[in-house]
Amino acid sequence: MNKQAIERLIPKAFDAIKASGLIKSDKLPDTLNGYIAAFGSSCLQAGVCATVLFYSNEESGAKNKDAKTAIPKMIAQIAEGNLGEWKKNPTKANADKQKILNAAIALKLAIRSYGKYEESDNG
Repeated sequence: MNKQAIERLIPKAFDAIKASGLIKSDKLPDTLNGYIAAFGSSCLQAGVCATVLFYSNEESGAKNKDAKTAIPKMIAQIAEGNLGEWKKNPTKANADKQKILNAAIALKLAIRSYGKYEESDNG
């Protein structure tokens, strides 16, 4: 973890959050915090490629699949990486592992600066 690299990525994380379309009344879905909290651990335990595939799966029974599938998209935007290649090529995903983890940390910090709403609240 490179603290300076992460600090440089935080503005990109805010841009990625805004581009995600998940913000309602300056708040984010409460499930997003849990998804991003687990992302880094999953990368370390299951591997980057498996984690990206899991988070990209729109067929899962996730409470808020839009929030879950937005995580790897936002991380790819922050890290300036190729999400499609990370999903297909474990070698490329592992080569970009530190970039992905730094982007995930920056995203986690940015997400935690927003208020939260429950999906049933409509904002």
